[in-house]
Amino acid sequence: VRSGETAGNMEEVLERLSEFIERDLDLKSKVMGTLLYPLIMVIVSFFVLVILMMVVVPKITQIFADMEKALPWNTALLIKISQIGGKYWWAFLIGAPIAALLFTVWKQSPGGRTLWDRFKLNVPLFGMIIRYLAVSRFTRTLGTMFQAGVPLLRALDISKFVLGNVVLQRVIDGAQEGIREGDSIANQLKKSPYFEP
Repeated sequence: VRSGETAGNMEEVLERLSEFIERDLDLKSKVMGTLLYPLIMVIVSFFVLVILMMVVVPKITQIFADMEKALPWNTALLIKISQIGGKYWWAFLIGAPIAALLFTVWKQSPGGRTLWDRFKLNVPLFGMIIRYLAVSRFTRTLGTMFQAGVPLLRALDISKFVLGNVVLQRVIDGAQEGIREGDSIANQLKKSPYFEP
């Protein structure tokens, strides 16, 4: 919307935004449909694992204790985890929401946001998809602004916000410095591993 206001072609920008939102919602519904069954299986498996650790392992532990034999390290570790989980289950129920809250607060801090955005870009497979989506949005917005005759540095300054990623926005900031000194946008962007030649 900001680029449309600056470029003076709000109708085209809103039409493009509408198409993007429709595609995005369609993609999200397909992904959710695909991931629903695995998600249900993960949740069911988690509860089965909890029941095994809390009910079955303690009973088997008693059998091993009666035999008075040395156990392999992995069996001993499993028994120890079961004992700790049985005693401190309440700590997990309290700690999980607190950990989620602390993660959210950390993610919104400047340093945390940078680390999280860099992590998202480097996740195998999904990082590439996130990067391609962000860069395609950026180049489409930048192209729209060029067509309307907006100066390059101003267009870059506005377009960088559609990236939605602090790391990528810093690449654009660095490119702006080089462009001010007379270099081309292509030379500046291909210095970054996130913008492919």
